Parts: sequence; C-alpha cells; structure tokens
Amino acid sequence: MPQEFIPPDAAVPLPEPLSDPKPEQSSLALIFIRAAIGLGSGVLGAIILALVLLLSWNVVGDTLTPQDAITNEFGVQQVLQPQNPLFLWFVLLAVFFGTLVANITHTLLVTVTEAISFNRGTVLTHVFFGHLVLLFPVLVLYLSASSGFSSDGVTMAALGHMTLMVVFTYWVQQTFRKDTSALVHLYGMVLGLIMAALLCMLLFSAGRTVLIFGMMPLLMGALYASNGAVHALYHWLTSLYGTEFLSSESTLGADTFTDANPAEHETL
Repeated sequence: MPQEFIPPDAAVPLPEPLSDPKPEQSSLALIFIRAAIGLGSGVLGAIILALVLLLSWNVVGDTLTPQDAITNEFGVQQVLQPQNPLFLWFVLLAVFFGTLVANITHTLLVTVTEAISFNRGTVLTHVFFGHLVLLFPVLVLYLSASSGFSSDGVTMAALGHMTLMVVFTYWVQQTFRKDTSALVHLYGMVLGLIMAALLCMLLFSAGRTVLIFGMMPLLMGALYASNGAVHALYHWLTSLYGTEFLSSESTLGADTFTDANPAEHETL
C-alpha cells in the first residue's frame, strides 16, 4: 500500500498534551471554598498556637488569665501583677509557629481545590523564609510594645504579628499567580481586613485569651472570603460590560511621555 507523501515544509500537527482541567467554580462556590480554606487554615494555626502556649502555661498562664486585674474605661482588663520575663518569648514563638503552619496549609489547600497557576514549591519557599526574615523586625515590635505597655503591649504586638504574616502570605500567593488581576486581589485584601477588624471588635471585650486564639481564624476566613466575593463581583461586571477594567494590561486614559525621547523609558 503506497504511503501518503507529506511535503517537507508542511506543518505536522502536534498531539494535544493530556490535561485534567478543573472546572470553574460558580460565584457562591468560589466564596464558600475560599472562606472555608481560610477559616480551616486559621483554626489549624490557632490550635498550634494553643499547643505552644499550653506547653508553656506555667509562664504565660498568669498573664493570659489574670487573677488580679482591673477593667479600664475602654473595657480592657489590665493585669496588676508583673508579667513573667519569658512571657514575650513564648508568645512570639507561639505566634510564629501558628502563622507558619496556617499559611503553609492554606497555600497547599488552595492549589488543590482551585486551578491556581503558580509554582507551589516556589510560593512555599518564599512563605517559609519570609516568616523567618520578618521575625527579626517583629521582635523589635514585641520589645518596644512590652517595654511601653507590658503584657497588653505584647498582646497587641502578637495580633499585629498575625496580621502581618497573613497579609504577607496573601501577597506572596498573588505575586506568583499568572494572571493580571492584582488590583482585584488588592480590593479583596482591603475589604477583608476591614471585615476582620469588625469581627475582632466583637472579641475585644471577651479578654485577651479569646482575642489571641480567635484572631487567626477570623482574619484568614474574612480575608479570603472577601477575596472570593470581590472576584465573583468583578467576574460578573466584566461579563456584563465585556471589559476587564482592573486588569494590569488595560489602559485608562492617555499614557503620554513628557520627554522628547520616549524610547529612553522603554529601557528602564
């Protein structure tokens, strides 16, 4: 049987690569999935935080659950007895391990449940070393807060430490996403932080122990739920108007150069 002649310059179609694309979630499913992953990761981080503090309860117990305290005009309990000198270090250690486990868990889960197109190993590496590098400037915050406001300052520094590391991991993930929706993630982060602040105000009068343990689940749940809600709203608006106005590739207005030689700007 004669074989069919194929010209040498003819384009030979390559076989399509095998793939198993994940279906695109609906808007409500996206919000629920991101909220559940954030909340679950935060709960796991809070458990690690609680385990470290329980192992060091002889040091931190009297300060976290004071027997001799007064309530100031803002409804916050102020401890009358001096804090243990090791209280700051155990709280710092507990928050470090709690946020590290929570953020690594979230990065792993979000790449499994969603069609995220970033390199998981690269993101995990940056998250891990980011927690280590930022530990040193955060230590200055702890020391300053402790010297000025004693155990109340350490509590506020711990809450700031949690917020900083969750936001850092959030932006590491968004930086390595292969999309052009950075502004959408920014809007989601801002709205999520506002939502988390409102929720944490409900725990403010419950005492420092409840606030420290409840901060991470509330923060991560609110942050990623807001991210999903903003993405769902943006997807609806783009499908309605047919343009991605928050894309980094979109042009709004006239981008002009005031220099006579605009080619110089292209090399910068």
